[in-house]
Amino acid sequence: MAGEGAGHPVGGDDEHPEPGSVREPESQPDRRRRRLLGAGSAAAVAAAFGLRVDGRALWRSCATAGQQPGSSAPPLPDGPIRWIWTGATTSTSADVRLRPTDGSAAARLALSASAELTHPHWVDGTRADGSPVVRCTATGLEPDTTYHYAPEVDGVLDRGAGGSFRTFPEGPSSFLVAFGGCAQTGSNRAVFDAIADLEPTLFGVIGDFHYADVDTDDVARFHDALDRVLRSPAQSALYRSTSVAYVWDDHDYGTDNADRTAPSRPAAMAAYRQYVPSYELAGPTTSIHQAFTIGRVRFVMTDARSERDPSGLPDDADKSMLGPDQKAWLKAELVRASSTHALVVWIQPVPWTGVAEVGGDSWGGYSTERRELADFLVDEGITNLVMVSGDAHMVAIDDGTNTNLSDRGRLDTPTGGFPLLHVAALDQVGSRKGGPYSHGEFPGGARFGTVEVIDDGSTIDVVLAGRDWRGTPFVEHRVTVR
Repeated sequence: MAGEGAGHPVGGDDEHPEPGSVREPESQPDRRRRRLLGAGSAAAVAAAFGLRVDGRALWRSCATAGQQPGSSAPPLPDGPIRWIWTGATTSTSADVRLRPTDGSAAARLALSASAELTHPHWVDGTRADGSPVVRCTATGLEPDTTYHYAPEVDGVLDRGAGGSFRTFPEGPSSFLVAFGGCAQTGSNRAVFDAIADLEPTLFGVIGDFHYADVDTDDVARFHDALDRVLRSPAQSALYRSTSVAYVWDDHDYGTDNADRTAPSRPAAMAAYRQYVPSYELAGPTTSIHQAFTIGRVRFVMTDARSERDPSGLPDDADKSMLGPDQKAWLKAELVRASSTHALVVWIQPVPWTGVAEVGGDSWGGYSTERRELADFLVDEGITNLVMVSGDAHMVAIDDGTNTNLSDRGRLDTPTGGFPLLHVAALDQVGSRKGGPYSHGEFPGGARFGTVEVIDDGSTIDVVLAGRDWRGTPFVEHRVTVR
């Protein structure tokens, strides 16, 4: 894996590429990126005159953390549907979940490759006992194809609650995945509009989907929080335009710094399985770890809350953030995926880097297990790995200089470690955790991250970027997997 990047805001145009870049014929993804970067950024002007740009100073001068306007998305019309969204998408299938306004209403889905829903395929809905949510599982779909849908409730088609998703490509493919976390419950901010405007293949929610901080075994409280999120005009519009993959962190699983002993655990487990269109889970009460493939990239998502030991325990070989079953699954998945896929993206919701500290809420408080996993990566020679993490209210990028925390030695990469993109917060005040990060850290709200994959069949270029509420990148790192 080769890498390049700069720890400063990015920008540029055809006349003034970034210093040190090499002009190559533009692919469609490259053209999209260039349009998004824009020609008028301060970084582009500085590059044109051969000036170095101090990223932190420029960022402070351009934006105040957390400031963003409200969304321009219209609310979901009042009607037979409270909300609807899509997940568990593959190249040939998808899971659409919806909640009828009438909890006993029968519902199904009209699905078509035509925006007019011409000659739709009907997908029957099912509802588990006691669940207010209807599940419509579409199968037999074509890869890399946009499908449009509208729900039918008690025989009435509700086009106002319609949406779309795109099935995943197979083989060498270029695509963009957006990531974010930490949004106030039911947030209706412009950052969600910006994510939708990028038309990502997937939006990954890395924890703190809401801040209900449920402290009891009460499924209804989780239902209320999730309803508020999914009814938000901005978030509803986003989730009706793309597929979602979601793993919780502390505030949407329990209270601050929650672990496996949280009294909310049973209710969180039940509500997640009712509401969230997730990939296959290990069981009805297991951690919500899951994995999926887009093109030649394997995405591995782990749960850092529901199986973790309390943070105050001694940091020894018995203390675990993942629990034995999830950890064994993760190791097996990383070994298999690194040999069968060109790239592996490990999505996990808490900061990885940082000093060891007993009682710490991130991986620093579980440093013995962190070292075990880092040693495992070195021992297995897993070098085609990128990590995406959340929880801290900031964006940060590390090129691998600070991510290998193994006692065994360096990974066989230019930096000796693996690249890391830290994303959060969509709509919260800023904070710092972990580090150091080679490309700096940018605390504050109103921002998110993207992972763009540019795959020509022989090499994969991976572009990690932090973006503001307008969707404009302000820090970026590019690596090449050969």
